[in-house]
Amino acid sequence: MARKSGKYLVQHYNTWCVEMTIPTDIRHHFPHDGGKANLRGKFKRKLARSLNTSDFATAEVEKLKWIYEWEKIVQLLPLWRYGKHEHGSVD
Repeated sequence: MARKSGKYLVQHYNTWCVEMTIPTDIRHHFPHDGGKANLRGKFKRKLARSLNTSDFATAEVEKLKWIYEWEKIVQLLPLWRYGKHEHGSVD
């Protein structure tokens, strides 16, 4: 069973993972890959990555890069969808 501690952090057994809920209005942009038959045609509710560490302090630091990237995607996705983006790189 997963144990939650710290914002965005979940511990699965002895390894920390970072998880962020995808806002409902953009979930349709995140379909499941179809690996499992019962998930085909459905959309992800959260983004998650293993941080490959059992140390909480290390996990707190490592989660920041994932949260930064995911928040950037969540903020820019609606702009790209409705054509309000600038020409050029997203970076």
